[in-house]
Amino acid sequence: MYRRPFKWGIRRPGDNGTFSDIACHPLLVNADQQDETVIDDLIAAAQKAMVLRAFVVLGIADHVTSEEANLADLSAAVGAPAESLQRLLRAAVPLGLCRDAGPGRVALTPAGAKLRSDAPGSAAGWAQLLTAPWLLRAWETLGPAVLTGQAQFPQVHGVGFWEYVATHPRDAGLFDAVMTSGSTERALTLHEALDWTDVQQVVDVGGGQGLLLKSLLNAVPHLHGVVLDRPEVVNSPGTDAVGRSDRLTLVAGDFLAEVPGGADLYVLSRIIHDWPDDEAAAILRSCRAAMKPGSRLCILEQVVPESAEATMSQQLELALTDLNMLVLVGGQERTLAEYSALLDRAGLDFDRIHNGSTCSVIVTAKAP
Repeated sequence: MYRRPFKWGIRRPGDNGTFSDIACHPLLVNADQQDETVIDDLIAAAQKAMVLRAFVVLGIADHVTSEEANLADLSAAVGAPAESLQRLLRAAVPLGLCRDAGPGRVALTPAGAKLRSDAPGSAAGWAQLLTAPWLLRAWETLGPAVLTGQAQFPQVHGVGFWEYVATHPRDAGLFDAVMTSGSTERALTLHEALDWTDVQQVVDVGGGQGLLLKSLLNAVPHLHGVVLDRPEVVNSPGTDAVGRSDRLTLVAGDFLAEVPGGADLYVLSRIIHDWPDDEAAAILRSCRAAMKPGSRLCILEQVVPESAEATMSQQLELALTDLNMLVLVGGQERTLAEYSALLDRAGLDFDRIHNGSTCSVIVTAKAP
């Protein structure tokens, strides 16, 4: 498959085996050619994603331990022949993951450095999860998902998403770790949204490995909390790594059936978007049944804004997340009006919304 030279530029070998463009002037590119470039970029998107996946799975970012790395040393560290590794890096350079640092040397770009496993806010887990074959096989059925309005994951794998992760520990470990990422930032947003003076007990419903609640406990010394999640989650090594204390209790259970009662605050962090309306309303009703007079429920989600309020990049991010929910679990991202409708079905009163940098906090109370 060949690209048209008038669009991609005539290229000639440069010094040190690199290449340089000598003919790709914007004045030579008309509107039709620009449209074709958009389509070509979309067609190549899957291949670009696989370059990213190989870059992460091979641990290339982790093996560039200083500002630059020698190709021979990197080859030995990765365990790949230098020739084929160099071919991967030739693609990674124009994708912005690394840069040519001279003959036989490579350096990470700032974007590539975010793929280090030890980088603050590392993107490596997300890159591995969203390019994982078991997940992409479900995405291949996006068309049928749109036609039916239902998740296609069960048709692809024979079981629903949650049943799948319950029986595939390796995939579940990556999924749970990625879901835990960002918990500290969401905890900060939640902390900013409320006055914690009279809050003594918190239940984090579907709280995963407990990092969000632990972050809250660190910020509010008088607070005690309970994490409720699936047995395989609360008993996972990742949960142990977060750490347990006399102020943090982990409970295995099913939030569709029952939620621990009597707390001052209930938290649903990125839970409701996983579910269709009927199940989402059932989760909210379970929380309402557990709430005492004066209890509040906070829903942490990316609330879909009016289109005029979001950039094209933000719109695309939310749209892709929304389609991910559709394909995998039949859930969806919702507007504030759609969340308000769910609250009405569950007997909860909308109080207010606090918009943070990473999520929004919908504050609700038990309706009389």
